[in-house]
Amino acid sequence: MIAKCKAIAHGSNALEYVFREGKLGRLLALHNLCGETPKEIHEEMKLLNDYNSRCKNKFLRIEIGIAPQDEPRMTFKALNRLALLFGKQMGLDDHQWVAVTHKDTDNLHIHIIANRISLGGQVYDTTFVSNRAARVAEDLSRKHRLTIANEVRSARLHRKAQADPRRERTKQQVRNICYALLEKHKGKGLSGHSMFLYELHRSGVTIDRMKNKQGKVYGLK
Repeated sequence: MIAKCKAIAHGSNALEYVFREGKLGRLLALHNLCGETPKEIHEEMKLLNDYNSRCKNKFLRIEIGIAPQDEPRMTFKALNRLALLFGKQMGLDDHQWVAVTHKDTDNLHIHIIANRISLGGQVYDTTFVSNRAARVAEDLSRKHRLTIANEVRSARLHRKAQADPRRERTKQQVRNICYALLEKHKGKGLSGHSMFLYELHRSGVTIDRMKNKQGKVYGLK
């Protein structure tokens, strides 16, 4: 299983897309919602996020891919449980979200559209949110014996890893340091981000900022 997440501005368009005829498989879950159509769901979410005028990207779009070899086990009950657990581990208990399956590609996948504004008015922190989604997918895959995306990739690179085991050990050590510090400082805003970078430097990890053509930072490597 693999997952990615992104904050988006146009929740109405995203909901229309995931419910589009020809793409929609099954409605898996409605969390803190009553409506069942894209329009009804968007109107409910809008009641909350209209109270926050400063937040621009008020929705989360999450995509969860299921490995082909795991699809035979994916009954409605299993998919429903997976969506609920994913939402819980992403910290969306106090948020509105909807989960559906899609049938427009060869591989089964789940779409979740969530309101970033919680029932209490707090804005969901999206710092490294796609990495967070990937870790949740990996954790759930291990617990429920599903194929882990990283393990599939590792198997393909087995010979390369064996050819240079020292390099692979170093990569794993760096990965463990990054994930541990990310978990430690998530949800702490700019101060957490600064401490994350500072402690990485203290741990001997060098960070390069990736910039676009306008000179704006869009990622780290």
